[in-house]
Amino acid sequence: MDDELVHCNATDIQGDSRVCHYDELAEATKERLPALLKSNGGATMPPIEVDFDGCDYVKYVEYYEIVRD
Repeated sequence: MDDELVHCNATDIQGDSRVCHYDELAEATKERLPALLKSNGGATMPPIEVDFDGCDYVKYVEYYEIVRD
């Protein structure tokens, strides 16, 4: 299964959601994230190369929801 990042507004985030900030991510994920987002504003990510375990959203300049299949 691939995760997908979808741009969202901070007001869309539920109070019980886990938001991971960029600096909390694994190094490999930090390296891939800017290119993935630049590719089309949201991106499907190979599960081996990125790790968003425990996160519902990630904040990198703006907020992105992690949508799982």
